[in-house]
Amino acid sequence: MGDVRLLLTIPVVLATESPCWAFTLVDWLKPECMRKYRIRNTPYPTNKTLYKGGLVYLRILAIIMTVTIVSFGGMYLLPKEYVPYRLGPFDQTLPSAFVELILITLLNDLFFFILHWSAHLPALYPMHADHHVVLDTYALATHVLDPYEILLFMCPPALGPIPFGSHVYMVWAYALLANAIGTLGHSGYDHPYFRLLTIDGRDHYAHHHRPKTNFCTGFLFSLVDRIFGTYRKLD
Repeated sequence: MGDVRLLLTIPVVLATESPCWAFTLVDWLKPECMRKYRIRNTPYPTNKTLYKGGLVYLRILAIIMTVTIVSFGGMYLLPKEYVPYRLGPFDQTLPSAFVELILITLLNDLFFFILHWSAHLPALYPMHADHHVVLDTYALATHVLDPYEILLFMCPPALGPIPFGSHVYMVWAYALLANAIGTLGHSGYDHPYFRLLTIDGRDHYAHHHRPKTNFCTGFLFSLVDRIFGTYRKLD
C-alpha cells in the first residue's frame, strides 16, 4: 500500500475550507465591530443570500472532496514511483521550503491567470457568468462556480508542485495558502492584517466590478496581472 500521507491529504483539503467557514459565520452574525472593514462600506450579505450561496457551496464542496478522494485515494494504491509528489522524510530547511512555496505560487499564478482569462472569453463566459452575478463579494462566493469550472481551477494546486518535485507537505502548504488567500479576496472585507497575507483584498473585489481586470490579483500576487497590463486598483 502507499504512503498514508496521501490519504491525509483528504482531511487537509477539507481543513483548507475553514477560512470560508469563519468568514461566513461573521457574515451570518453581522457584528458591528466588523462592519467598518466592509469594502466600500457595503452591507453584510443577507441571510437569504447566504442560504442560496451556501447551497451552491455545498454542491461544489462535494465535487472538490470527491475529486480529492478519488485522486489521492488512487495515488495511495499506486506504487510510490508513480506518485507525482515526493514522499518519505521531509528533509528541506525552512528557507528552502519557503523559496519553493514562492516558486510554486508564481507558477500557479500564471496557470490561474490563463485559466481565469480564458473563462472570460465569449465562448466560455457562460460557464463563468454565475460567479460574476456576485458584485459585493462574500466568502461563500468563492465557490459560486460551475462544476466544470471548479474542476479546472483545481488543476493549479494539484499540478503546480509537480515540476519542482515537491514533497506532499508542500502540496498541503500551498493548498492552505491558496484557499486562505482566495477566501480573503472574496470575503468583502479589507483589514490591514489581511494585507500581510495578500497584496490587497480589494483587488479581487475590483475584478467583480471590472471583469476585464485583475484576473489573478487577489488570488495571490499581482505580478502576472502587472506583466500583462490587466492590473487595476479599486477606484
